[in-house]
Amino acid sequence: MKKIIYNYFLILITFLISSYSWSQEITPEDLFEKSLNTKDTAEKRILREEIAEKYPETEYGYFSKAYLESLKGHYEEAVSLYTKVIEINPHFKVAYLNRGLEHDNLKKYDRAISDYTKAIELDPDYALAYNNRGIVYKEIKAYSEAISDYTKAIEINPDFAYAYNNRGTVYDEIKEYSKAISDYTKAIEINPYDANTYYNRGLSYFDLQNYTQAINDYTKAIELNPNNARVYFNRGLAYYYMQNYTQAINDYTKAIEINPDYAEAYNNRGIAYHKTENLSQACSDWQKAYHLGYKKALDLINAYCK
Repeated sequence: MKKIIYNYFLILITFLISSYSWSQEITPEDLFEKSLNTKDTAEKRILREEIAEKYPETEYGYFSKAYLESLKGHYEEAVSLYTKVIEINPHFKVAYLNRGLEHDNLKKYDRAISDYTKAIELDPDYALAYNNRGIVYKEIKAYSEAISDYTKAIEINPDFAYAYNNRGTVYDEIKEYSKAISDYTKAIEINPYDANTYYNRGLSYFDLQNYTQAINDYTKAIELNPNNARVYFNRGLAYYYMQNYTQAINDYTKAIEINPDYAEAYNNRGIAYHKTENLSQACSDWQKAYHLGYKKALDLINAYCK
């Protein structure tokens, strides 16, 4: 009797577990939504690989395969796969968004704009689509349209730090530096941990010849990301204009340590060495710059080196 009762309860528990597992089964939509929401790029990739393997012929499978192809730099393949997604589901706004990004990678700007516009038609409050279309407009120097799109993205999402940063880059390009600085400052208020925004604001301060503030921003960018040779180069340039040649040499040297083929850094370090009357080191740097393809160094070699 005891054995029969035990078996009955065992069957009941097994049934309950099976029923619970069935009710908790993760759907491809659940996996895909999770992959969209995660900010961890490694987790996103793992989820997309799982979706592509388990549901290869679905819209989510093709989308995931397109994403993975893009990571490999296979942009044409990604476009084809996103197109399959759209054929299955013509209302899949993220597929249009991502296909637009691939067209942008391929420098097919008209097609990128068309895809972002379609995504906006599907969702008029799609801030990311406005932002991405703004990027393409900036690339083709349609600055008014770019500013308009970034502004719309900000209206939809007032905490969209990247849209403020991106609008700032357009203002910088058209030499409206004060507006650029205002946008960068707002982006930093929203996200104080983005090295690129500090770097961009530093560039605008530099263009206004506010070298002290430029150095402050470059320094903050370096604190957040110490491996960007370009930031060291530009901080070195600011120090040079402040006639702090020793610090300029130090920054150019750091830029060269990060990127040993940085020809312009060699050239500029040579100029700073020349200012400190170290002609031997200056000529050595100019020779290196010239051999790395920086042709302007030849004029300095001819003028100062024997």
